[in-house]
Amino acid sequence: MTKHILIDADPFAYRAALSKDNDTIGGVLEKIDELFKDSIEAVKERYGDDLTYKAFLTGSNNFRKEISKSYKGNRKAEKPTLLSLAREYILENYISELSDGEEADDVIAIQATKLYPNAVIVSIDKDFRQVPCKLYNPTRREWSDIEQWEGLLFFYRQLLMGDRADNIVGVWKVGEITSQKILEGATTEQEMWKRCLEAYEGDYDRAVLNGRLLWLRRYENQMWEPPNLGDTDQV
Repeated sequence: MTKHILIDADPFAYRAALSKDNDTIGGVLEKIDELFKDSIEAVKERYGDDLTYKAFLTGSNNFRKEISKSYKGNRKAEKPTLLSLAREYILENYISELSDGEEADDVIAIQATKLYPNAVIVSIDKDFRQVPCKLYNPTRREWSDIEQWEGLLFFYRQLLMGDRADNIVGVWKVGEITSQKILEGATTEQEMWKRCLEAYEGDYDRAVLNGRLLWLRRYENQMWEPPNLGDTDQV
């Protein structure tokens, strides 16, 4: 069965543009070629030659910034000098797509959902651990096979912890160990959501907003909604 490689190319562009060993235009382009070649070869080694690939880059518009002005507000505005060149090179020389209105991560997650179980996501981004897929981290050369329940558990743990990289503030003093303890023994998504609400001390609106910021879309224009708890939504 054909495996479909979905490449998160944003980190490739940044890595090439930031590399101290590739501070020339030629060096940046060579680094991009190397990253693509190594990643595709790694998938070939595991699954054979029956492959397709597509790379994805994030465009200028992002619905998350419309629902939260603080989203990624902690990031420096200054970009690497050769980042635009790196992105243009990927778009012109590889089968690729620029996202519109959402992040490349969302487009990849949507495609992975459509192509499951034959989607292979190539990314260093931990957020893809919420998406059922085969996941390859090209920096660590690490493979993961994400199942549905494992993905949901990762998402709800993120909801508890927040994400500093994206300026999403979770529950005070809840980290890896505490989030695992809070959700330990839960057997349904409804139960995980209820425990998250309790940890947020009933702040339903903030919990839902964080969920919408953290959730990677599984279909076009999706806006995450929590599971229905009947009359007990507001803890």
